[in-house]
Amino acid sequence: MNLLPESPKVDGKRTSPVQGDLRLLVTKAKGKSVAMLYRAVVSGTAEKDRVLFESPIGKVWFDRVDNVSGQLQLAQDGSNAEFSMPLSALSLSPKAGESVLADFGSPASASQLGSLDLSRLRFQIARA
Repeated sequence: MNLLPESPKVDGKRTSPVQGDLRLLVTKAKGKSVAMLYRAVVSGTAEKDRVLFESPIGKVWFDRVDNVSGQLQLAQDGSNAEFSMPLSALSLSPKAGESVLADFGSPASASQLGSLDLSRLRFQIARA
């Protein structure tokens, strides 16, 4: 899930991440629930501390990657699953009237060529 906190100072049509943008990966690995929080831009991060993810089709840098599995609650029934994560684990504390843009992607199918199709849902989280 990508979370993009809205700010009047940030262009909503930007093509590169800014401070505050988050990516949360939730999965099962070796029978255990895992949640990793990726932050592409964190002020003051030393070059040596950045993390590179690279594949045959591209590469992306993250200033910080944290394991937040201890704060994840995951429930599964067959192919249906739901999870919850405290907003504080994501460093989010929206005030009344603020909102967060988010999108949710889930692998839907993989072809024999090795490509992956994603189901995507875009939504807005708003605090009244």
